[in-house]
Amino acid sequence: MITFWGTGKSIETGEMEEINRDCVLEYELDAEVLHLEETPELVENVWDPKEKGQQGQAETIYDPEAGVTATLRDISNVGANLIIRREDDDDGAEVIYGEAYILQRQVDGEWQDAETVPDNYGFPMVGYNVPGGEEASIYYNWEWLYGALEPGEYRMVWDVSRKDSGSASAQTYREHIRFRL
Repeated sequence: MITFWGTGKSIETGEMEEINRDCVLEYELDAEVLHLEETPELVENVWDPKEKGQQGQAETIYDPEAGVTATLRDISNVGANLIIRREDDDDGAEVIYGEAYILQRQVDGEWQDAETVPDNYGFPMVGYNVPGGEEASIYYNWEWLYGALEPGEYRMVWDVSRKDSGSASAQTYREHIRFRL
């Protein structure tokens, strides 16, 4: 469960409002995975997990329903940059992402939520717009929430909302990007 709190702009009314919600992230969205002509192989890095700043590799995903391509760059055991590219030029549509995310680790072929350092935590309820045809990025420092990650295969889970022009409400899409340290 993630608790969202703060002040945010209502998608429905456009007015600023106080937000304090507990959200349970329960659903998944299958997104198309883009592959280059020659798919680069994820390679194991040799590194000390206690040393900060170690680099990793991630896949690139394309979600045609949300209209975005996303990947992680500058991946380390303490954080990464999420890069989101909006693949359409529809100025009337809004594509929004925020600061909330979950890290999951693959254990024996199953995805499990990574263990958090604090038991009680929350994220600011902020929405960042990605203009049509443009790219946006945000750095996620996960050390405060998960500590320095051990070597392994992970995935970052977050939501993207899309509100098309003329639509009364936004549709939210659950996204996953796998990465390896």
